[in-house]
Amino acid sequence: MARIITFICLLFFYTTDCFAQSTSSIRSDGAILVNNAPFFPFGAYSIPRTETEANKIQCLNDMINAGFNVATLEDDGTVAMRTSINNLLSIADNSNLKVLIGASHSPYIIYPPQKYQTHPSVLGYILADDADNGLYTPAQLSQRNIDVKSFDNTHITFLTLTGWTQSLRNQANSYTGVADAAGYQCYPMGFANNSDWTASTALTQTYLRTLAYVQSSALVNRPMVMHLQTFNWGSQSSNPRYPTTAELRNMLFTGLAAGVKGVVSYDFSSDLKNNQVPLWNEFKALRTDVTTLEAALMNGALTRVNTGDQELVASYWVYNNICYMAVVNTSYTSSKTVSIPLPSSYTGTKTSLFSRMPNTLSVAGGNFTGTIGAQEVQVFSIAQNSDTTPPSVPGGLVSSSVTATSFSLSWNSSTGGATGYEIFRDGTSIGTTSSTFINVTALTCNTSYTMTVKSFDAAGNYSAPSISLRDTTSSCKTGVNILINPGFENGITGWTGQSCTLSFITNPVRTGSRAGRAASRTQTNSGPNQDIKSALLSNGTGTYYVAAWVRTATGNTNAKITIHLNYGGSDYYLTTAPTSVNKNNWALVSGTIILNWTGALNAADVYIETTSVTNTLNFDDCILQKNSSLLQRNTQTIAHSENLIADNEATDVFVFPNPATSVFVISNLSRGSKVRVINSAGSIVQSVVTTDKNLTVATNTWSKGVYTLQIIMGNKTSVKKVVVQ
Repeated sequence: MARIITFICLLFFYTTDCFAQSTSSIRSDGAILVNNAPFFPFGAYSIPRTETEANKIQCLNDMINAGFNVATLEDDGTVAMRTSINNLLSIADNSNLKVLIGASHSPYIIYPPQKYQTHPSVLGYILADDADNGLYTPAQLSQRNIDVKSFDNTHITFLTLTGWTQSLRNQANSYTGVADAAGYQCYPMGFANNSDWTASTALTQTYLRTLAYVQSSALVNRPMVMHLQTFNWGSQSSNPRYPTTAELRNMLFTGLAAGVKGVVSYDFSSDLKNNQVPLWNEFKALRTDVTTLEAALMNGALTRVNTGDQELVASYWVYNNICYMAVVNTSYTSSKTVSIPLPSSYTGTKTSLFSRMPNTLSVAGGNFTGTIGAQEVQVFSIAQNSDTTPPSVPGGLVSSSVTATSFSLSWNSSTGGATGYEIFRDGTSIGTTSSTFINVTALTCNTSYTMTVKSFDAAGNYSAPSISLRDTTSSCKTGVNILINPGFENGITGWTGQSCTLSFITNPVRTGSRAGRAASRTQTNSGPNQDIKSALLSNGTGTYYVAAWVRTATGNTNAKITIHLNYGGSDYYLTTAPTSVNKNNWALVSGTIILNWTGALNAADVYIETTSVTNTLNFDDCILQKNSSLLQRNTQTIAHSENLIADNEATDVFVFPNPATSVFVISNLSRGSKVRVINSAGSIVQSVVTTDKNLTVATNTWSKGVYTLQIIMGNKTSVKKVVVQ
């Protein structure tokens, strides 16, 4: 009899060994642990408490068969539900599925840790869903956490956050430290009417908002779980829909790139499984993807790459001598050019990890490069490189064909397996080439540049930089009209129409046989424009005279000329004073504008436009030239022939706006007036001889403060003050 009892006890021990009570906890880096081993939750909300018991069991088995490792259950306080939960947990005990248990009403939250903790499938307890929706304060949830832990401190606690509006997202830090782990509800597709998602940028917002919640949790070394949308908002949305398979994949991998420590979708339903078959199949495939990456996700070193484009997301994990790279394009419409520096020594064999995803990116010169299509996800492993010997340093740098805006650079070939060269201008990379020659363009006249070159091999090893070569572009030009086809004698060559129909006419003309016309103007800034970037780079910064002869086809208006510059990431618009124009006579619209820029000049354009109505405009004999004695003589000739203000006419001088931020205008000047701008230290920062009645001065490169304007017009001197903010 004793032997029988012993046999029964041994049989019970061996058949229930897998039923030993489990533990869950949080590692110091925020990873979830189950029985002290890293655990990446992947599964779904929820096994519905309102279904029949047979349907609940079917739902549970569907999740187990899909390879999910986490599900949720809700205790509603009834005896029937608690019996059902024990039954479902017993089934889960025989699988790899873990369960988070919540309570539908506040008093019941302390029941699960008392009654279910011995089940091996228990992962932890949900303190609250939608914890930031105003039902509970952080203090109340903290007390609830204490209450649960008083009955079971061997399993984690969990809560979810909606983040549906900016005010709720601003509260993230108040909630992420309350429970052991938190989840962010990322449900942007056909979004609910009470949320602030934007349909056209939903994928980009998914990454940015998930990243913000991950960073909030990281402040307290807690994990953030992504709640992935696998449902339709229905009547709560004005445009309800499920995510597409591409959107689902995109959202998941942006979450992984942000650094989430688990993925629990909302929700699992018979409609998802039976009626959204492609989406259900993609969700199951994503489980396989995560399993492939799980060790790196849990134990690898995550690096989020700053791509310079918020629609292009890239992260990599280095683990076990392999670099795992995920690149995600969150744009719905645009392809993206990728150039991502790889970690040192990880430039070996590239392997695309998932065959159903595109594979257009490659390793070249220590970078991950190529083009990724709209909404695409590409995931790779990159082997550590065994070759660590760089090629030889390039030598013999020589420049040739020097102009005001460019020169050619060549060098001798490197040995040691060099496959390409990276060129640096003043220490900044300007590109790579496989040849030993490059044209360096978009330079500024009369400016010196320091050039160096590095060689690299197929393994991504770089040589030291070459001995530098310093070269200077040709001198700047002055006194020359730098516009292309200024009188429209060659039709509209060199000009484009801004929101108008641009053409040439033969009547009326001011000089020559043709003039320009802008018809069908839709707004006041509609009119002719010309790209002057190259011309300005050839002529350099300084004072420019700009003019055009303008008349309307019908009616009267005020015309002006605007020069647009883009540099340093900002746009600047410098404008002449408006001039009255009509249909009967040609009027000279002109002014002197100081054009300065710092760093690279990215764009420059000149426009002829109006201040109010959208009349058809005619224009002829346009001028843009840098100031010189020739300019002043030409201006005087034009002025006398058109009976403009005489040089000795006394007028009141006005300065506006004052204070100024980026530009101010001095008006009512006489031609030939001398204007000096003096800073608070007594130094002259600008000195100009005017060629028009208005002078536009750019201040965006000046220090803030009060400046003195000394204006000499004939025998009269005016002194003005202007504040630059």
